[in-house]
Amino acid sequence: MNGYNTLILEHHSTPGGGAPPCLYSGRQVIQLLCRKDNKEFTTK
Repeated sequence: MNGYNTLILEHHSTPGGGAPPCLYSGRQVIQLLCRKDNKEFTTK
């Protein structure tokens, strides 16, 4: 995080690119947000 409560996610941040790495990166961002809000991250 950059101190401004902003998380940046882009498809160029993972070598190889494509949909699967984007989905994984998105999941990591959601996990960070849940941790920040003291909420449990769950998947169904």
